[in-house]
Amino acid sequence: MKRLIDKELAQLDAQFTEMGVTVAEAIGTAGKSMVRGDTRSAEEIVAHDHRINEQEMKLEQKALEIIALHQPITNDLREVVTILKAVSDLEHAGDHARDIALASIQQKQEPALQPILTLIEQFSMFIEKLMRDMLSAYVKKDWRFAEQNGMHLATEASQQNVKINEACIAAMKQHGELGEQILLYVSVANALEQICDCALNIGEWIIYGHSGEIVEIKPVTKLED
Repeated sequence: MKRLIDKELAQLDAQFTEMGVTVAEAIGTAGKSMVRGDTRSAEEIVAHDHRINEQEMKLEQKALEIIALHQPITNDLREVVTILKAVSDLEHAGDHARDIALASIQQKQEPALQPILTLIEQFSMFIEKLMRDMLSAYVKKDWRFAEQNGMHLATEASQQNVKINEACIAAMKQHGELGEQILLYVSVANALEQICDCALNIGEWIIYGHSGEIVEIKPVTKLED
């Protein structure tokens, strides 16, 4: 006989997945609006940012209700805790997508900076796919995807961010008068890497939901002596 908590957990899963789709779409649209100079799409992301916040609050409320009413233990409790933690990372990713949209609205596309925009487009597509893949892993409870790919994905994101920053430094030397626009691109690249961190954090919570162990799947940077 199916337990009542199973139905509640299934609803919680569905809400989380719905929020994840909303955030992934915001990430993709924000990146495209930056590259294409599509201020209308960017403005829609900013205007609808409150929807992601509302989804987060509903999820947290539902999760806390399950804990209060059912007092879950072991696997059930881990599933609720996983969502409580992962939903916060989803919300943060949505905030970074909004920041990219705001940068899109502020930017003035300059032909001399097109190579940087090309790099940002590639990075944006990579990050959107990463978030969608991680959400797919959550739906499938595929903890192995996060465990086996997390470090590689984090390294790739860092390398793409560095490449954009190097291109921005070179552009600053040649086109100092475009400094404000160049710094805007630096902030966008950093926001994309922050979204990567959020996605990988979700991966860590997927692993926790499976094993109960809190792991670090991102490379650990050590300071030189």
